[in-house]
Amino acid sequence: MGELKRAAIVGTGTMGPGMGAVLARAGIQTALYDVSADALERAKTGVAMADGALERLDATKVDGGGISYESDLATAAQPVASS
Repeated sequence: MGELKRAAIVGTGTMGPGMGAVLARAGIQTALYDVSADALERAKTGVAMADGALERLDATKVDGGGISYESDLATAAQPVASS
């Protein structure tokens, strides 16, 4: 089994932004998906807060991770292109 390089989180309620921040710090490209543009906008603040908390805890940060905010499920679930 290969290394995990991409993840999608469906829903940006209470837990989604925090999970996204953790995955991104682990070096995983992470898509946060929600049908609501307002929820996606709020998720940006949630990710920043979670990332700040992880930074204060000296959580390891691996290169290569990042967050995208998607309102299209097919886009959020796109697999990593094989090289």
